[in-house]
Amino acid sequence: MTGRMARFSLFLAALAAALAAQGETTARAEEPWGLGAYLADGCAPCHGARDDGIPVIAGWPEDKIRARLAEYRSGERTHDIMANVARSLSETEAAAVAQHLSRLAPARAEP
Repeated sequence: MTGRMARFSLFLAALAAALAAQGETTARAEEPWGLGAYLADGCAPCHGARDDGIPVIAGWPEDKIRARLAEYRSGERTHDIMANVARSLSETEAAAVAQHLSRLAPARAEP
């Protein structure tokens, strides 16, 4: 298994646990760091500060992140991993992730 696939497997396991425990997710959404931070934690292994062809998304505009997730969800953009991630998020969860990521300081200049 490649490093990228191993990271993604860990991300999916974390995301599945988060989504399966809706009560816990709702409770965490009320904590100071919020639902977006809770769900976006799984984005960093692939979309962190490395420069390996995967975009670093911290600090991207919220509407751009939401648009990308919607494009993967609809099939307009194709990538198996991102399509599965986007489809696993509700509209509310996708909005929370986009809002959280947009508020982070960019790790490097946006491409």
